[in-house]
Amino acid sequence: MSDGLWGKLKGLFQSDETPPAEQPKIVIPEVVLEKMSGGETAVSPPPITTIDPIFLRQQMSNHLDDNQLAHVAEAIALDYAALPGGKGRKVLELVTAFEKEGKLDQLLQQCRAENSDVAWQMEKKDE
Repeated sequence: MSDGLWGKLKGLFQSDETPPAEQPKIVIPEVVLEKMSGGETAVSPPPITTIDPIFLRQQMSNHLDDNQLAHVAEAIALDYAALPGGKGRKVLELVTAFEKEGKLDQLLQQCRAENSDVAWQMEKKDE
């Protein structure tokens, strides 16, 4: 079997043996494939709620002042005043920092705490 993702996927789907319990799941963006006992493959759909960092950044720039943004930055021990640029650039750096930490959900909660009157997430419309 060849190395790499494709080799692992091919081996997973062509193998008839039951995977050991410690075998990790294979994660493909937005989908999780997992080999189950008995040879079946489980496919998990993407999470229903996702945070749009671009929309969140725009809302932060439009609806939070520098003091509120400094308070949000404290949640991950960032010094808002030390971030480069003006307000727009600082907000971008702030969102990027939360995203790198895998804490966009925490950023969303902080923004809601600072101003609960704002729609912090875009509503998805059924098509």
